[in-house]
Amino acid sequence: MVNEEFFEGGVNSQWLEIVNVSQSVLPLNQFKIGDAETPGVNEAMARFPSGTLLEPGNAFVVAFRGATFLSENGLRAGAECTSSDGGTPDMLPFTGWAPNIGFNIPNSGDAVLVLDRANTVVDVVTYKNASYPGVHARPAVPALHSLERNSPNADTDDCATDFADRVTPTPSLVMQFTGVEDAAVTGSRWAGAWPLPSTGHVHLTLQLSEALGAGTRVELLDVSGRRVRELALPAHDMGRTTIEWDGRDSAGRAAAAGVYFARVRVAGRPLVQRLVIAR
Repeated sequence: MVNEEFFEGGVNSQWLEIVNVSQSVLPLNQFKIGDAETPGVNEAMARFPSGTLLEPGNAFVVAFRGATFLSENGLRAGAECTSSDGGTPDMLPFTGWAPNIGFNIPNSGDAVLVLDRANTVVDVVTYKNASYPGVHARPAVPALHSLERNSPNADTDDCATDFADRVTPTPSLVMQFTGVEDAAVTGSRWAGAWPLPSTGHVHLTLQLSEALGAGTRVELLDVSGRRVRELALPAHDMGRTTIEWDGRDSAGRAAAAGVYFARVRVAGRPLVQRLVIAR
């Protein structure tokens, strides 16, 4: 099932995330994904690399360009549509449906389809001006946001209901399975993390629309949702406050290179900020 889409930032930055919501390991090479709504149109449909398995509850990212995805997100995609990164497997052509491997999901709108081994359409996501029989499109999202399914198990064919505006894109992280939630659009929010990427210390800034009480904790999570470190936030009035993470885990070891998420609850709302460690 398609779980998240990032279509902003130009075609090289685009990526799609699928998630295995079944109770069994899925051999992905039996499936295809692309933006060709019907066979024979001049769009894309590609097969997953041979031997690729997806465990229950796990996510798999298909990037248009793997090298760009690695540079912008600090981790490798599961596969890519263009041969740009030697460490990322290539998607494979499926010319029986469409002539191209590389999807282009523009800001103006598109449909993304998943086909099973019998080439039956098993999932469709549409947004903005795209249409597909029986599926209701979701409005687009602001620049550099993503569309993510509210629950990986929910599929009503109403994308406006099923998908949310994800302020902080979370490739490879299945929100419901890990319990990581997104930042609120209004009210208190993260105001950024710098440097990005960081080779060690990271400064995280919160913009508070209400006072922050004593005892508030910031959790640092890896992409699996595992808590790496917890930091205490001092009480603070409305306004900006900054906290520093030294890039080490709870045992004092340097955290491995990769993507992490800082999560804090303010007035009962979860706020999440993505950060990248590069060693």
